[in-house]
Amino acid sequence: MGKNPKYVNAFDYFLQKVDIGSPDACWVWLGSTRDAGHGSWAYKGYQEGTRVASREVFKLFKEDPGELYVCHSCGNPRCCNPKHLYAGTPKQNQEDRLKHGTDNRGSKCKAAKLKEEEVVEIKQLIKNKVKLKEIARIYKISESTIKAIKQNRNWAHITDKSW
Repeated sequence: MGKNPKYVNAFDYFLQKVDIGSPDACWVWLGSTRDAGHGSWAYKGYQEGTRVASREVFKLFKEDPGELYVCHSCGNPRCCNPKHLYAGTPKQNQEDRLKHGTDNRGSKCKAAKLKEEEVVEIKQLIKNKVKLKEIARIYKISESTIKAIKQNRNWAHITDKSW
């Protein structure tokens, strides 16, 4: 397959795929996106697979981040403004996601079977010594899920302070 002939180089590809606004605004990726909304970079062809656009833009304008994540200070996963991108640790990335509300905790997770309010109720039932098997029956979920909630392996962000 190889390189698409209408793109002379990676920078030309970038210019065709990004809506460049003012220097401080988000530069929105116009091409296809992945599940979480990040741009999908396919300049070198699908033989090598697609990459995350913001990461490729970071390499193009700054440096190869190596093992670090490329984080968005603006919280916009489609943003490719180099001013909004920085190399960070997984912890920094998660903190950013929490700050910007782009995390997939709790009911934001596609696989979640519960809502935050139900988890608060479940934690209250656990606190009141209701049997895990009974709670599982009430909410139509597995006893192991209730146990994971009890042990703070699941839904740990729902604490006494949040209810």
